[in-house]
Amino acid sequence: MPASDADTHHHTRPATLADDWGQLPANSADWAAGQRLGPYVLKRQLGKGGMGVVWLADQLQPLKREVAIKLLPRGQNNPLTEIYFEVERQALAQLSHRSIAQIYDAGRLPDGALFFAMEYVPGVPLDEFLEQHELSFAAIATLMRQICLGAHHAHQRALIHRDLKPLNILVQMADGQPLPKIIDFGVAIGTLPGTAAPIRAGKAAGTPAYMSPEQKNPGPGGIDARSDVYALGAVFAECLHLKVGIDTGHDHFESTTLREGLERSRGQAAAAPARSNETDTVRLRSIPEALRAIAIKALAPDRDDRYDSAAAMADDLDQWLQKRPVRAMGGGRWYVARCFVNRYRLATAASAAIVIALLIGVLMALHGQNQARDAQALAEKRRDDAEQLVQFMLGDFADKLR
Repeated sequence: MPASDADTHHHTRPATLADDWGQLPANSADWAAGQRLGPYVLKRQLGKGGMGVVWLADQLQPLKREVAIKLLPRGQNNPLTEIYFEVERQALAQLSHRSIAQIYDAGRLPDGALFFAMEYVPGVPLDEFLEQHELSFAAIATLMRQICLGAHHAHQRALIHRDLKPLNILVQMADGQPLPKIIDFGVAIGTLPGTAAPIRAGKAAGTPAYMSPEQKNPGPGGIDARSDVYALGAVFAECLHLKVGIDTGHDHFESTTLREGLERSRGQAAAAPARSNETDTVRLRSIPEALRAIAIKALAPDRDDRYDSAAAMADDLDQWLQKRPVRAMGGGRWYVARCFVNRYRLATAASAAIVIALLIGVLMALHGQNQARDAQALAEKRRDDAEQLVQFMLGDFADKLR
């Protein structure tokens, strides 16, 4: 097939559904379940917000599958929202990672509404998943590592998410293991020329509870990938709190409060805030110290003190999973030695047993040597005593013979 024919074939919608584009309600806000949008049939609304409406839909042609369709209804159209919507579509088109929901299709409907169809993730938000499943610290670290790698994939393509939070990280079970998917790049910005959505002066996009200081109060330095690292730290800190049974209050908490609690559990906080309680501190101490240190480093107020990339945070999580030293702990000698012992526990135990056996053998040999030396000394003393006795008796006998 010639290239021109291939392009035409790729962009032409199925003839059996072509007429459905002209049968749409005048206002896209009036769409309902059962409505056809070209090759898609709407099933139910999944969510609605300022940046659009998300529907679960069936794709009928050329493939049959469930998809999520995000629509920007005509009533919500304005130059700024259209720019953000277009940035999100283009962002997803650049991304191909196991931990990011994939885009399938995009376009503009006859009534002027923008849309794109993407992978439907039959999961739940991260915090709900943790409440529904009893995960180990290792499983949580593994899950968070996957999320960090997904974020790093976006950063490598010059995209900053700006709204990483549990609600935008859906988790499903795949092959018996939790699989996270980052969604909603609706307020993402690009860092390359021509890819950035405008940032209005004094306006901060995102969810305040997960926002870094530089994102909350935009300044001349702007934001970079480390702003997303801060959000990842807030997400991880929340996961650790939920694991030990501490209610974070979801959207009502502050990331600074989570950081202070973790610092206090490590004896780093200068003073306990009014909201703190000793029970929470005790619970936080049950979290492996290295994991607390990782969350604290990612949540550093100064971006220069955070991980320099999401990949670096993922690497520290992997180091902990492999029982190796993590950067966030600082690398003290005793800590490094403890990690070595934990990683090579069996070999260390076997080596220790051999050393102990050798020590016991040496001690027994020394003890035997000492006993032999004492016995020899005793024998020599008795011999000397006997000789002295003989000499005495012979001398006494000689005196009597005179």
